[in-house]
Amino acid sequence: MKEYVYAVLRVRPRLEKLESKLDGMLDKLSVCRDSDTFGLMTAVLGVIELKRMVVDIAKAYDAMRNALSASETRVLEAKTEGKSDERTAAELGVCRATVRKLRTAAERRCENVLLNLQKFGLDVTACKDAFIMAGLKKRDRLAA
Repeated sequence: MKEYVYAVLRVRPRLEKLESKLDGMLDKLSVCRDSDTFGLMTAVLGVIELKRMVVDIAKAYDAMRNALSASETRVLEAKTEGKSDERTAAELGVCRATVRKLRTAAERRCENVLLNLQKFGLDVTACKDAFIMAGLKKRDRLAA
């Protein structure tokens, strides 16, 4: 579940642009009259499914951010940016052990949020597909 925590944190900002593109695609499809009905419906359903994944990730992101303290948020953001514990500690003015404790607590809290969201039917595993949609390079993907 930890990999989903970082996946959501990493992907969410990039999905905001994708969300508006998907809305534009739906608008174009709604006025398309030259297609066969089956092909048009398949395209519309595909865009709607992508939009649902974007919304699910946004909900997970917002729920996780709301569950964290400011320090925990900064530590997790530093981790998603690839910063070392030493660099994060220096930037926050704390020791490396404090950074590790904050990160561990934040990861645990976010995992609990995601598990609770999953119980209510939110598809937190959509993050995997979101990597493809957001166009992340392989080196940017989370190595859990």
